[in-house]
Amino acid sequence: MPVLTLRTLPLPADVPPPRVLAALVAAVAPCLGVDAARVFAVHQPLAPGSFVQGSSAAALQPAGTHPPLLDIAAYAGRSDAQIRAALEAAAAVLCAELRLEPGNAFVTYTEIGRGRVFTGGSVRFG
Repeated sequence: MPVLTLRTLPLPADVPPPRVLAALVAAVAPCLGVDAARVFAVHQPLAPGSFVQGSSAAALQPAGTHPPLLDIAAYAGRSDAQIRAALEAAAAVLCAELRLEPGNAFVTYTEIGRGRVFTGGSVRFG
């Protein structure tokens, strides 16, 4: 059950976070070989001025700096090719949906080991 956690500065009014999250889920799920219904996605908005790149703080999500921060957390065991595909797909969605300059996305992939998740009433071991 992958979890996508997106952190951004305030977005333009015409960019609703639920639309961005749905696009991320639709892009990442097939890369990881899971049904989109099994992917969780959350948006954690950052307060204006709370994200500093170098010495510059931004109030709104800029197109060319202060990239949105996305972490994809998923069970360990995926191939390097699957992980790379998920990272690239997520970055492409962020740049398109948020109207960012090419490459202005920061996406990480965190592997969750066996026995490190509680969901569905029990600790999961695979």
